[in-house]
Amino acid sequence: MSDTPRLKITDIRILQFRVVKDVGELEPAWNPGGRMSIQVGGGSCVEVHTDQGLVGVGPGMDPSLLPAVRAQLVGKDPFDVEQHAASLRYYAQGLPYRGVAGVDIALWDIIGKACGQPLYKLWGGGRDRAIPYASLVRLSTPEERADLAVQLMEQGWKALKLRIHYETMQEDIRLVERVRQAVGDRMAILVDANQAQSSGDWQPGVQWDFRRAVETARELQVLGCYWLEEPLPRYYFHQLAELRQRVELAIAGGENNVGIHEFVQMLQQGVYDILQPESMVLNGVTALRKVGVLAEAFGKRVVPHHGGGNLGVIAHLHLVASWRHAPFLELLHDPPIVYLDELTKGLDPIVAKKIRAFLKRFVTQEKKSLLLTSHVLSEVDELADRVALIHRGRIPIVGTPDDLKATVGASESIEIEKAALPTATRGRIERLAPVLFAQERNEHWVSFGVSDAMAGAEAIIRVLREDNVRARFRHHTVSLEDAFVHHIGELGEKFDQ
Repeated sequence: MSDTPRLKITDIRILQFRVVKDVGELEPAWNPGGRMSIQVGGGSCVEVHTDQGLVGVGPGMDPSLLPAVRAQLVGKDPFDVEQHAASLRYYAQGLPYRGVAGVDIALWDIIGKACGQPLYKLWGGGRDRAIPYASLVRLSTPEERADLAVQLMEQGWKALKLRIHYETMQEDIRLVERVRQAVGDRMAILVDANQAQSSGDWQPGVQWDFRRAVETARELQVLGCYWLEEPLPRYYFHQLAELRQRVELAIAGGENNVGIHEFVQMLQQGVYDILQPESMVLNGVTALRKVGVLAEAFGKRVVPHHGGGNLGVIAHLHLVASWRHAPFLELLHDPPIVYLDELTKGLDPIVAKKIRAFLKRFVTQEKKSLLLTSHVLSEVDELADRVALIHRGRIPIVGTPDDLKATVGASESIEIEKAALPTATRGRIERLAPVLFAQERNEHWVSFGVSDAMAGAEAIIRVLREDNVRARFRHHTVSLEDAFVHHIGELGEKFDQ
């Protein structure tokens, strides 16, 4: 026996994280009209503290559970995970993704730190790499999904998951066909029908019947797909087992099933070929590990659900690395929707209007949201910058402040000749430049962009009037509209290829 004293839990805390950046929103295919926000930062985590300074972390939980969790764990040994899982399941039962799964993960984090080993090693893992698949979120269009699939393949992804939620089976199959044509046999294609979101037999969106499930599975088999996920309601065990008997394609599911007993029933009845348990539904990885053992005993593969993101994904990564029968790790990965008003926010009104007009070709009619890949969005950002910086047809003008003001509305930028200004006036204007909107300076001219034209021009005009100066300036007479049309043509050719 070691003389090292046993660890004791001293406190459980919830830490809130600030949002660093709002990236955008997605409309999940399984929740028509809903929104999934994508952020950098935000959310929370659970910390479990011990008397020896070790702190375990896990995904956040509902703060209302904190008193019950503290009552069950403070003063206890964090290694006693089985007892803790049982007592928390009884005294601190929460909702999926808001329950005590994060506490269970934090306890295992302490165990790994105390042993000086990563969890996948403690769990018997023999590999230090796992294959992630890009789990797409939106329904989108066949063309956009195919384009994105190629990008993902070029980035090194080996597999992706498509959502099929169109009104007809023919539309679903066309989506998969386009993606398969785009990537060939260089990527594994997984397909999700999301028909098991509800615990009953109704949910929003298209609802499949048994016939559609069978016919879709057979078509996907021809296209070489890896699996069809959740093709029927969650508890239609008999029909799911019958489906498996009629098709060759692997049938997957289980992300919303609660309790080990449900997985026992599914395995005994032959419901799925591939189990997809979720730690944030099963109250942690302690129960999830048992599902993995059950799957192996019945000769099934196991690919956990995405873990809710952040720390849950990391816990699932360790599990996948410890299982020989886990071929993939799920990672949610889909570029967020960008809305037209957000894309053009802060731009000159003329530029914004033209960008919105051009991008309407990519907007879904129902939701007014862009179907643009991250690659295309970067092209649009570059386009906006180029439009603001195009310089053509520079014509010198000598005039008063009122002349300057009259030219601003039709110009991209104004340049004031340094030599035409008294030294004091030139100094005052140059001091305005960094504060306002100076784009560049050269030997002879002070150059001001006028994307916020009138505000900046008024400041310059005030100086000129106060100093009673007639300045020699020039503006760029090519209108934003002409310049935009020129470059929109280039961009349009690129999109049409």
